[in-house]
Amino acid sequence: MATFSSWYTTVPGTEVPVQDVFKEALDIFLGELAKDQTKREWIVNTNHGNFESVLQAVLDARSQYEKRKGDSKV
Repeated sequence: MATFSSWYTTVPGTEVPVQDVFKEALDIFLGELAKDQTKREWIVNTNHGNFESVLQAVLDARSQYEKRKGDSKV
């Protein structure tokens, strides 16, 4: 995850565009796209309401994929 940290971390007091874009997209999702209460609750309950947790979930999924791909006989 450290390889991507430059995308979303910076000197304290300066703006981070990726975090701003993520927050805006999350607000749109929660306010307009997720009409289903369970989807809104899922975001909150899984702690995927921030960029870092989503990035970690993607990296974890990638790692799992790479492990399974290595076992493939095809």
